Amino acid sequence: MDYEKWGLSEYMSIEKNVYKIMMFGDSNVGKSTLVKRWVSDHYIENMPKTIGVEFRSKVVYVDNLAITLQIWDFSGEIRFDFLLEMYSRGVVGGIFVFDMSDNDSMLHLNNWVTRVRSYTSKDFPILIVGTKMDLSERKPNKKEDEEDSNMIFLCSAKTGENIDDVFQALAERIYYERKELGI
Repeated sequence: MDYEKWGLSEYMSIEKNVYKIMMFGDSNVGKSTLVKRWVSDHYIENMPKTIGVEFRSKVVYVDNLAITLQIWDFSGEIRFDFLLEMYSRGVVGGIFVFDMSDNDSMLHLNNWVTRVRSYTSKDFPILIVGTKMDLSERKPNKKEDEEDSNMIFLCSAKTGENIDDVFQALAERIYYERKELGI
């Protein structure tokens, strides 16, 4: 749309500052609960399974600039894999989620990353997020994985611990990478 032609140039910056973020991981790792907690600050104990893809959005601020994160919550069920390529188009960041109380979900992360990166940019910025920290003996931390330069976060949708940090960190990473590239 030619915003300047219609005298709506302020909408150009709004459209430019919308980031499509996808969430991936096995079924029942807490992706939907994590997003719901972040967007509405409510915790739902027995969140229904995602059918296909669900969408939510929220504004964050980086360098005093409003950025809308469009969060596309992709179902972890195998039967929805055929949607993965289509919904991965236009993604500028990803959150790969595992359940800290389920070791298998952590082991499946590499498979998720490989599948998603086959449809997106190799430089696709991602975060690795361990959920259900309240059910685990592991201590909360945030660290840089030197091998793959992915940020790793541990959080709890139930308590709200580290939830905001996850989305803010990804927004900042995307913003500064795009700024460096002149996008």
